[in-house]
Amino acid sequence: MFFPIIAQSSSGLTFNTFNAVIYTVCFLVPGFVIDLTLSRFFYKKSEQVTLILLRFLTFSCLNYIPWIFVYLLLWDRSILANPSFLAFAFIIIIFISPIIVGLILGYANQKQLLERGLSGLGFKTITGFPSAWDYSLVALRNLSGC
Repeated sequence: MFFPIIAQSSSGLTFNTFNAVIYTVCFLVPGFVIDLTLSRFFYKKSEQVTLILLRFLTFSCLNYIPWIFVYLLLWDRSILANPSFLAFAFIIIIFISPIIVGLILGYANQKQLLERGLSGLGFKTITGFPSAWDYSLVALRNLSGC
């Protein structure tokens, strides 16, 4: 069984096994690619490294959701023993699929599909970032004395 072993050295954190590097790539790279794709759709404020890594991990898990069904369908098949198929699947799942997921999430964010769906169910949503209108209206309210 694999346990990611990270050792503290003078230059910072280092990986003791190659498996730790593979697991890091599998669980952080898809999230990074999704986050990079999403950053082309809207502005994000800077955050702490721990929150960024948590977002990468969450996006990576979101990327793996559709692929688990494909994996379970092929569980007892000999196709999983084919190294060329596994390399092709690795490239698709780690690099191509996150771009598609990021494009879908970015499109849904631009069209406010989640907000519309929640408001259709009776929920009221708010945005986390103030817009330029918020500052303008506050300035007008202060000038008018309200």
